[in-house]
Amino acid sequence: MQRDFTAAAPGVKYLSDITQIKCVDGKLYLAAVLDCYDGAIVGFAMKRHMRAGLCGDALRNAVYRLHCSRMPRELVRHLVFRWIETYYNRRRRNTANEDNLPPLVKRARFAKRFLAA
Repeated sequence: MQRDFTAAAPGVKYLSDITQIKCVDGKLYLAAVLDCYDGAIVGFAMKRHMRAGLCGDALRNAVYRLHCSRMPRELVRHLVFRWIETYYNRRRRNTANEDNLPPLVKRARFAKRFLAA
C-alpha cells in the first residue's frame, strides 16, 4: 500500500485491525474492515476471543466513550453494531472523502454514476 490509503472505487482496497474492549464480564474483541474508497466499515465481527486479522482503529475512541468496562459484552455488542449501522457509515462526515461525505453517501453516488454509464 505504501501508505496510500485511498481507492478509486468501492471494494478495491481495505484496511483492518483488531481492538480489545474491557467489559464487566470479560473481554470482547472487535474486528472491523474499512473500505479505503470512502472510509465505510464494510464488515465487522465481535468475539470473546482474539483472532488474527481484522479490526478497526476507527472505532476505538467511540467504543471507549461508552464506558464499556462497566457493561456486559452483549450490551456493548449491541451498542457497537447500532453505532456502525446508524451513525458511522450513514451520517458521520469523513474528511478523506470529497465534500466530507459520509461513507454510504459517497458509495451511493458512485453506484449512481456507475449505473448511469
